[in-house]
Amino acid sequence: MDLASLIRLCQKEDRKAQEELVLRFAPFLFPVCRSYLRDSEEVKDVLQDVFVSIFKNIHQIDPDIDNFKGWIRKIAVNQSLQVLRRMGRKNELLTEDYAGVTPVQTPGVYSSLEHSDTFQLVMTLKYPYRQVFCLYAIDGFSHKEIAIKLDLKEGTVRSAYHRAKEKLKSMVLKKNELQTS
Repeated sequence: MDLASLIRLCQKEDRKAQEELVLRFAPFLFPVCRSYLRDSEEVKDVLQDVFVSIFKNIHQIDPDIDNFKGWIRKIAVNQSLQVLRRMGRKNELLTEDYAGVTPVQTPGVYSSLEHSDTFQLVMTLKYPYRQVFCLYAIDGFSHKEIAIKLDLKEGTVRSAYHRAKEKLKSMVLKKNELQTS
């Protein structure tokens, strides 16, 4: 079934269409949420909330929307950040040194990155470095937008991103050294 037809059926609250939408897009949204949250159980809870939000608001979008994946990705990012704010994690570990690799500027990279070595290294970053890195390098938000979303100063966001890049760079170099030894 094509996406426009699937969206139209979901707008009519067709349960089978909703199930198909979940099955089709959960593999895309899981790594999006996972890049902000600590464990798979948190991600599953947030993913459920993401789909509730999608179905609650799906009647507001045009079934022929060109960027449906972008729309649902934005919902997933915002829902993940909302959970982090509720849990009071936004300021955890700001004083540690963290860093990274060249940023990827394509929002759709989550599905291809999920099992890549680089993404696995990103997942080892501590909060808020992973959040800032993902929001900037993967989701394409500006430092100013990230500062607003995370309720941080813009300078703090820039510093966290720089530390994330440096930490990732050192992890990549270390991994390469181990592989060549």
